[in-house]
Amino acid sequence: MKRNKDRIIRTILGLTLMVCGLFYLKNSACASDQLTGSFQTTTRELTAYDSADTSAGQTQIGAGEMVLVEGQENGWFHIMYKGSDLYVSEADSDALGGLADEAAAQELEKRSQTDKAWIESYVAQMKAARSARIWRIAIICIIVVAVVAIVVTSIRHNSSDKGESAKE
Repeated sequence: MKRNKDRIIRTILGLTLMVCGLFYLKNSACASDQLTGSFQTTTRELTAYDSADTSAGQTQIGAGEMVLVEGQENGWFHIMYKGSDLYVSEADSDALGGLADEAAAQELEKRSQTDKAWIESYVAQMKAARSARIWRIAIICIIVVAVVAIVVTSIRHNSSDKGESAKE
């Protein structure tokens, strides 16, 4: 009887630790998301696609809009525009970047630096929020394990008291 109770306790503790580990892995996997790339200004209107395929959904981007160019692969530029991941064909690459007016280019560069600082701040805040969530989950798991251990110990203690009183 005592072995069964010990086995139940170990199983409950193991399951609790496994659930806490899964929550940790889920949250830590999301923590590696970061935006990288360079801010560019569109010099003319262009069409961006939801995926690296011309049959995908389209988004029209006007001239003078700011986009974050994250990279280039297989003939497509991967960009971020108003919170959406989009793709622009290399054929439209002349529409990304550069302005004829030097003062405007400097102003946009200053603006891009400010935007980059805001993005970095946002990413840091999101990491802090994830970290706080992980700690909350860990504390809750510890409390659950402690409560389960107390309940199981008290049940074991009560059953051993009943066994001793029955012997008398």
